[in-house]
Amino acid sequence: MEESKKIEGVPQVQILQEGHPLLRSRSQEVTSFDENVAALAGVMNTVMRGANGIGLSAVQLGIPIRLITIGEGVLREETWALVNPKIVKRAGEQRTREGCLSISKGKWWRAIKRSLRVVVEYQDLTGAPQKVKAHGLLAAALQHEIDHLDGVLFTDYVPEEEKKEMAPRTKQYPLINRAAKRAIREANHG
Repeated sequence: MEESKKIEGVPQVQILQEGHPLLRSRSQEVTSFDENVAALAGVMNTVMRGANGIGLSAVQLGIPIRLITIGEGVLREETWALVNPKIVKRAGEQRTREGCLSISKGKWWRAIKRSLRVVVEYQDLTGAPQKVKAHGLLAAALQHEIDHLDGVLFTDYVPEEEKKEMAPRTKQYPLINRAAKRAIREANHG
């Protein structure tokens, strides 16, 4: 089992790596919508952005609850937290090139089949019911993160014979947050 990766600049937060048993377990429903859920969503956002991710599930940080965040670059202007998300409708098919911060620290990518369009019901951070219709990249990101909540990894969709051929990223993205990157740049140029 590969060790968890510590995120610099975010105390005691690690992205669990493939092989950790929590990544294969079903996350629990959120029933209490308090400041702890909102605070966790904020930490998840920081970790996701610092790791150059477009989505993150709470279980990837070792907290097995049904909470995901989707980054501001995925067809939205701001980061988005979805509590207890559930796909209620699927349509079409697309091939998406996916990676995962919990698979080889985000270094491995593979094209897999996903639904082109999804409808997701969820609750916002106050517990209010919401619904979103998504297509393309946003639909793929939602499916990927909701899979995490059910103990499913994107590599589960890759045929065994192809897993050996998974191509590593050509550009390495260290798991480090933006504030730490800025501090390093300033130290090197200051």
